[in-house]
Amino acid sequence: MNILVCVKQVPKEEDLRLDPATKTLIRTQGTGVISEYDRYAMELAARLKESAGGRVTAITMGPPASAEVLRYCLSVGADDAYLLSDRRMGGADAYATVNVLAAAKRYIEAGGEGYDLVLCGKQASDSDTSLVMPELAEALGCAQVTFVNDFETVDGALHVRRETDDGVDVLEVPFPAVISVGKTVFAARYPNIRLKLKANHTEIPVLDADTLGLDASEIGVKGSKTTVGDSYFPEKNKSCVHVTGGDAAETAEKLVELLRRARKI
Repeated sequence: MNILVCVKQVPKEEDLRLDPATKTLIRTQGTGVISEYDRYAMELAARLKESAGGRVTAITMGPPASAEVLRYCLSVGADDAYLLSDRRMGGADAYATVNVLAAAKRYIEAGGEGYDLVLCGKQASDSDTSLVMPELAEALGCAQVTFVNDFETVDGALHVRRETDDGVDVLEVPFPAVISVGKTVFAARYPNIRLKLKANHTEIPVLDADTLGLDASEIGVKGSKTTVGDSYFPEKNKSCVHVTGGDAAETAEKLVELLRRARKI
C-alpha cells in the first residue's frame, strides 16, 4: 500500500504573531513544528505500512525551514519526503495550496507507482479551516473519508473508523482515496533515534512551481480564491470576579446585576 501524507509546519503556540497588514501569520524561521493532527496522520500511515507493506511519502509546502517537519516524518516511518517550496507559493489559501499538492502528487507518481491513499490531518492547528483535504479529494477525483481515528483490515480490505456528531461510522475505503485524520485511538510514536540520525543527513528534494508545471496565477496569493477580512488574537483579561449567593437563583441574580453595571447586557 503506497501512501502520501500531506503535512504542514505551523508556529509554536508561544510564537504566534499576526502581520497587521496582510492578516497572515508571521512565520519565524526555526520555530515551527508539525501540525498536531498531521502527527496522527503520519502515525496512521506508518501503521498501515507495517500492516500491509508499501511505502510512505511525506510532502509539505512551505519555506526552506519546513524541511524540518519532513525530517520528523522520516524519523517516524516515512520512506521519502519532498519539500514544495517557491516564493510564488506564499500566502496561499486552501484552493491555491491544493493546486500545489495535487500537482506534486502527479509529479511524484509520474516517476513510479501511484498512491493508494493520501492522508492529511483533519485541520491545521494554525488556521483550523479543514478545507484542504476535501478540496484535494475533489481535485484528484478521489473518494474521501473524514475524521478517521482507527483502522483495521478485513479480508484484505481497509476499514476505517470515523467519529461523527451522531456516533461512530465504520467504512470500507475504496482506492484511491483521500483521508483526513483526527486524534487517533493510538498514540503517535516518538522519533526513532536511528531514523532521526539518518533523517538529519538526508538531502530532501525541493520541487518549485516550474518543476511542477504550475503557473504563478494558480498558486500563492495570485491563485487564491479567498481573502481574509480581519484576523486578531483575543485580548486576555485576567481580572476575575467571584459571584456567590445563598442559592443558584440568588447567584444568577447577582451575576445579571453585575453584567448590567458593566453594560454587557
